[in-house]
Amino acid sequence: QWTLPRDVIATRDGTTVHLSRAFTDLADPAAATAEERTIPLVAEEVVIEKERSTTSVRLRTRVEEREEPVDEMVVRETVDVRRVPIDRYVDAPEGVREEGETTVVPLYEEVLVVEKRLVLREEIHLTKRREEHRERSTVHLRSEQADIERHPTDEA
Repeated sequence: QWTLPRDVIATRDGTTVHLSRAFTDLADPAAATAEERTIPLVAEEVVIEKERSTTSVRLRTRVEEREEPVDEMVVRETVDVRRVPIDRYVDAPEGVREEGETTVVPLYEEVLVVEKRLVLREEIHLTKRREEHRERSTVHLRSEQADIERHPTDEA
């Protein structure tokens, strides 16, 4: 191992050191010559390399359920049926007619007499009734969620 005085070392271009005295004169500082010695310097460099890596992805779906309250108005219509006897002769049939909220459907029957006549035997009266009430219930709703896991894989 060598220890060199600072006044002996002169650096040029950052990679080479020049000595102003010979190696033999360094042991004896009084015996200096004009001869120079060159010592090459070693420098380390960083080399960066990139590698591609593959990542596998696993996707799983899962179903979650939740209860959701429902509060809606529900309309229900019912029909009251009432038979109304008439037993009257008519000249021609009449069609279905409306009387307020009631639909009247005539029923005819032919009867044999010395002459043929149309007899209105009865009418059927249909009346709509509308009821509204609130129904409360719970419905089950499902939604899917995704969980993603990444796993690096080694490829050569």
